[in-house]
Amino acid sequence: RALFAKNERSSALCSAVAALALESPQAAAEVARAAGGPIGSVGSAEALCALMSASDGPHKLEVKYDEPPDEPELLRACGGLLPARVAILFPAAFAALRQRFCEGGDASFVASLRHARPWDSGHGGRSGSTFLKTCDGRFLIKLVPRHEYHAFFEHA
Repeated sequence: RALFAKNERSSALCSAVAALALESPQAAAEVARAAGGPIGSVGSAEALCALMSASDGPHKLEVKYDEPPDEPELLRACGGLLPARVAILFPAAFAALRQRFCEGGDASFVASLRHARPWDSGHGGRSGSTFLKTCDGRFLIKLVPRHEYHAFFEHA
């Protein structure tokens, strides 16, 4: 998932907005369509692996927040950074990947993603990208430059 931010404050909000997009009705509907139901209902590892490699769904799903949302949690997550647009690449495949390999599954990953802070490894990095770490310490998130996002999407 590619996240773009203009400053450190907005960087920390990116993960919360991404989490809410992953839980959006649009994303849930696409994953359920591809999986034949909620991703948590796909029981076998083989079925999840098949979903990861399926190519029949959309490769990109855009979730847009153009106006202040009615949901208080989403309003807090956006932090006044509207309009916001989140591109979810390969929504069903990545949901299956998270369900299969993240402890607690897809829902647990999304819950962790809601709260992240800028993270400095102390060693810098070659790309100069900003990194976030979820507050529960489970995941690192790289905010990628647009050219890396486009390269990933073109070659995925």
